[in-house]
Amino acid sequence: MDSVPIAGGAEEMKRQNRSSVLHVLRKESPVSNADLARHTGLSVMSISNIIKELQACDLVKTTGSGESQGGRKPTLYQLHEQNCVISVAIHVDNIQIAKINPQGNIVQVEKQSICGQLRQNEWAALVCDLIDQLLENTEDQARPLGIGVSAPGPVDVDSGTMLHPPNIKAIEQWQVAALLRERYRLPVVLERDANAAALGEYWFGSSENKSSMLYVLADQGIGGGIIFQGKVYRGFLNGAGELGHHTIDMDGPKCSCGSYGCLEALASGIAMTKKAETMHNQREAPSSEKQQITLEKIFQAAAAEEPLAMQLLEESANYLGVGIANAANILNPEEIIIGGAIVHGYPAAMETISYLVNDRILYNGNNPMIIKRSQFKEEAQLVGAAAVILDHLFSNPQLLLK
Repeated sequence: MDSVPIAGGAEEMKRQNRSSVLHVLRKESPVSNADLARHTGLSVMSISNIIKELQACDLVKTTGSGESQGGRKPTLYQLHEQNCVISVAIHVDNIQIAKINPQGNIVQVEKQSICGQLRQNEWAALVCDLIDQLLENTEDQARPLGIGVSAPGPVDVDSGTMLHPPNIKAIEQWQVAALLRERYRLPVVLERDANAAALGEYWFGSSENKSSMLYVLADQGIGGGIIFQGKVYRGFLNGAGELGHHTIDMDGPKCSCGSYGCLEALASGIAMTKKAETMHNQREAPSSEKQQITLEKIFQAAAAEEPLAMQLLEESANYLGVGIANAANILNPEEIIIGGAIVHGYPAAMETISYLVNDRILYNGNNPMIIKRSQFKEEAQLVGAAAVILDHLFSNPQLLLK
């Protein structure tokens, strides 16, 4: 990461105070100095000095006046809308790049589908080309503050390295953060996709006031992200939350990670398409052309009430329900949010998953576990990557004051 060493207690106190002000501005804008003082516990004089610093860097602007409390109307402040972050979401089958403002709104987005197998240098070139296209558009006048990257795990957050994602075989020890930092001269943070999506829900979704949350990414792969006390819980070596790689069936199929019977090997989009292709080809004559089946085609067939497609999706939902119940019994989260193509492309999966989780969970306070579908749909990791870099910048505001 791009953290800057901070010497001495006074500088650390400045960092914390600036960080507190930035977070209140994001959540509560427009706000007055008195509002900021009330929310942060700082003096009005301290708030005034911090606001002047942020205005000098074009991070904050005035936005009219508030109601008078018996004297002069107070000046109101908000984060400047000209600022944005660049958000990069690397998926198994596509790359999304966007400009996103500090309120989590997407300003502009570019997307490129991935056909066939790309080499690592081709992944790198494609990411850079898409960012270049985004930056070439100057109509919105958005000023990038940093770059957040969401990618399939495992990742090394500290060094910004994609290690060896099981579902993207060509990538091995890709130092994506260093590449983008050198090319664009901006702070860059890499996070595992499910962790990023979880943080996006916490920052910009409906989970902001929850102390703990389990996010489940049910897509081409299966992942999990854990929010604990407002922060991503990464565990030792950044490995926490790999929900897709806990064993559901000891005698199950081999997973891309090398183990057997993982939730991902049974319930993921990749698992369903493989099973559908095998079943289809077994039914066809040997001379007939093999058909490539995609997850989208399975959704379309299920919508048309094709029995095989519905069977595959219901099996996936059942496995997901059991796997999520296992995780809920271990973590005991306040709520569970499920995102990814499976629950958005097959909405009926939510009913199956919710039933199984609540049927198997031990500690629910005599109330059903709160289980919600992500509000960001296919853009969950994209919004999450923005939350990741904003969280880093707001925690290290000295990076913004340069």
